[in-house]
Amino acid sequence: MSADWVNDLASVGEYRLRCWTSADATALAAAWQDEDIARWNPVPDDTSEAAARRWIERHCMPAIDGASVDLVVTSATRGSDPRVALEFAESQADPVIGEIGLRIDPSRMIGEIGFWLDASYRGRQISGSLLGLCRVLVAAVGSPTTVAVVDAKNVAAKSSINRVGWPEVQTRPGSGVVAFQVPVG
Repeated sequence: MSADWVNDLASVGEYRLRCWTSADATALAAAWQDEDIARWNPVPDDTSEAAARRWIERHCMPAIDGASVDLVVTSATRGSDPRVALEFAESQADPVIGEIGLRIDPSRMIGEIGFWLDASYRGRQISGSLLGLCRVLVAAVGSPTTVAVVDAKNVAAKSSINRVGWPEVQTRPGSGVVAFQVPVG
């Protein structure tokens, strides 16, 4: 299946989703090696650029009917956002600002969404747009009930989710995990 459906997704603020490309391997390897990303998200044992390139080759054509999709968060307007203008000037490519991943468990009829931001974009007040993109992805895929599952100690992620008003729907006792309902629409 073509990944063209990703290009049809709405932007949120200055940000949009796109598929991973081989040009993103360096950024993905750096993200996997970031201590905060590795603390709160699963990363592979091999965090090299070669491993990132292989991962991208397997995930570059997300199927809307598949069980999972991983997409890059980037600028919606190729360099018009002053927060990412330097990256465009240096590379002439869409910068990897972060990632959103959606996993659907058809047996439980539930989706789980996860996300991360590159270290250079944290603290820039873009998490509301990032979470808005989560909603866009969930709506596009037609996911059943979807939750953002967050480690209870991840104060930054929980604060961002609380700011946009997603309701907490479950705390898994003893697991240290909190789930928030992702609104659709």
